[in-house]
Amino acid sequence: MKESLINFKSPDIRHFYAYQHGGEFISGLNVDSVNIENTIIVPTDDIDEDLKVIDEGLVKPKELIYFFVRSIPMLNTQITINVSLMCVLIDVIYYKKYLTFLIAFFFDFIAFSLLVFAASWIVKKFYYFIGETRARLSSTVFTITLLVTLLPICSYGLKFVQKWGLFSGLIYSIFSVLAVLSLITFLTNINIKSHPEIKKEIKYEWKINSRVYGTHFSENENDKPVLYPKSGRSFYTLNPIEYRTLVAYQQTRGDRQKAKELMTSWHTKPLVTEKIRRLWSLEQFNLPRRGGIFLFRIGASLLCIFLKPIAEQTKVKYWDISVNWLKMQGINRVFWIYQECEAGLKRLSSMQEI
Repeated sequence: MKESLINFKSPDIRHFYAYQHGGEFISGLNVDSVNIENTIIVPTDDIDEDLKVIDEGLVKPKELIYFFVRSIPMLNTQITINVSLMCVLIDVIYYKKYLTFLIAFFFDFIAFSLLVFAASWIVKKFYYFIGETRARLSSTVFTITLLVTLLPICSYGLKFVQKWGLFSGLIYSIFSVLAVLSLITFLTNINIKSHPEIKKEIKYEWKINSRVYGTHFSENENDKPVLYPKSGRSFYTLNPIEYRTLVAYQQTRGDRQKAKELMTSWHTKPLVTEKIRRLWSLEQFNLPRRGGIFLFRIGASLLCIFLKPIAEQTKVKYWDISVNWLKMQGINRVFWIYQECEAGLKRLSSMQEI
């Protein structure tokens, strides 16, 4: 596996708003290259440095384990056992009743079985709501454990407050949350990694210069894995409609009316490939998720309108950053992403002329 952690192919050109080729900048956007998620790289001068550092192995990759969301209930038994053992140990240390270990474990196991079942159901429904079919193992276990153990930890914290004071109780609660959740997540991950019935997928990611890169295999299985941008500074993830809208803005030089007419002419083309059509259909029919995103976009736009005059009057850097972030999250986010891409492209062009 170590050989596959170096010498990746660079990200596909469809991720680049514009890339340099033959001494000039050429668009990497293509209306036929639409995918279920399209992460766009704003034109910048330090992406090549990121890729070079990753390719030379100067940044250690982080191993991530993913599994299907429908398999979340299969984690319940392992989480229940680990949580029950942890609570029994705390009980034994606190009450010093060693003879009741098995009895306490039995009752804790029954109680936590119900709590873990409810917590995993909530987490599973949340993933369906946001349209995810795969989940990261460690974050899923951590979230379920947090939902289950937060109340018992707070209860013990109140006892410590009454016995030793507010500061000691607060320190205990913070330490318990971090220690208990981290330990249970670690133990569960070890057990699940060797679980033969849960289909898992191991991926790697690199974090450099406030950006996160991942990998996916190329269409030719014998070829090198391909890097792709995941999140971070100068990266924006667009859905298929937003990606096409950005292409339209680029081709019409930001003219909204012409871009709208161009988008209408593209309605006869398939929005996504057959390979991912089913995933896109599931996402489109997820009405609660779509409604939640729409309300979030509206809220971000309204808040941006409210904060923009304050930012202009105060001229505080953090206000400007907040307003720009809200622009990128609002209902006209694609237009503002286009504006940022064009500004980045002009900066790079001017640097080449110097």
